Amino acid sequence: MLYGIMCALFQRYQTGKGQKVQASLLEAALGLQRQKMLTVEGAVKLPVRKGNTIEKMAEVSKQSNAFGARELYYRTYQTSDGFITVGCLNVPQRLVFLKLLDMEDPWHTNPDGLPATEEIDQARRQLSLTAETRFLKRSTQEWVGLFEAQGVPNAPLQMLRNK
Repeated sequence: MLYGIMCALFQRYQTGKGQKVQASLLEAALGLQRQKMLTVEGAVKLPVRKGNTIEKMAEVSKQSNAFGARELYYRTYQTSDGFITVGCLNVPQRLVFLKLLDMEDPWHTNPDGLPATEEIDQARRQLSLTAETRFLKRSTQEWVGLFEAQGVPNAPLQMLRNK
């Protein structure tokens, strides 16, 4: 929302004309809930002692980054002409998501669960890549219409257009 306000102010500064700012509360809430809160990739040399705070932080960071690569139902996707944010918060919404994208996900009942094996982790990451590819086949408005018709929370990402 802040970005939209800043863009409107910049437009007013350049042209002298104000702008109407529309913000998706869903998009803002989703963005805040999924922010990376901890990253320790820069920690090159970790102290030797086992179980220290830096080691624990590095492990949490590694798990957090891996989770983002497996996220399927609660994120922003690029479409053929823009971006859309979806938030499938329950199983029925996830089933609609899978149907619309012609996909199957055996983990749709618990997408936040940690994978039991490396193979499962890779399969879940592949699902995200497949979804990314399929979203590119339609426009943002087409996806918005499809998800809204099925009651799945979504919102197009609003972008500042250069004139």
